[in-house]
Amino acid sequence: MEGKKGMIMFVHGGEVFADRGEVPAYLREKRQFRDPFWNPDGRTSWRENIARRYFGRADILMPEMPNKIDARYAEWEAWFDRHVPLFRDGVILVGSSLGGIFLAKYLAVHPLPVRVGLLALVSAPFDDEADGPLGDFRLPDDLEDLARQTDRIILFHSSDDPVVPVAELGKYARALSGAEAVVLDGRGHFFAEEFPELSDRIGQALDLYGSV
Repeated sequence: MEGKKGMIMFVHGGEVFADRGEVPAYLREKRQFRDPFWNPDGRTSWRENIARRYFGRADILMPEMPNKIDARYAEWEAWFDRHVPLFRDGVILVGSSLGGIFLAKYLAVHPLPVRVGLLALVSAPFDDEADGPLGDFRLPDDLEDLARQTDRIILFHSSDDPVVPVAELGKYARALSGAEAVVLDGRGHFFAEEFPELSDRIGQALDLYGSV
């Protein structure tokens, strides 16, 4: 018997600055510079590869969040709101870096009209001690409403993450007592093309919700 089609949404990371005047210096001196030349056989991301793997079984949402170089929670919230009516029960939400804390805050303060089958937070900062200011992305005092509307929560972090220290995972684990915490070695800030541990868990979540 054919089941219903699943849904996966990826929310990418971004940067937050206490003072917008700091942005030009960051772009000149600190932002990672990658090869700007397009290559049809060039690098892909783990998000794209996971999306390809499950495209036939799930609808994929991969929106470009507003102004990711100088992100503001209220703008991300407004854009995310536009996508919520598309969600179906069992939706899988994956947030990496700033996208992770965004999803954590959004779900903590907004009840969704559907059940979240899986929430995966990858290298997500928890507070300002992680790597500079988080501005209005800062989390509320408790995450109970997040946990209440989510069937499964998985926290991924690498022990050698140079951007968001692995200690941030421990803070999430304490705030979300039912979450599965996974520490991997040698993954940095998860810029690699493959992420099999997350990919497999997404497959498990799709199975639970009866995807095609």
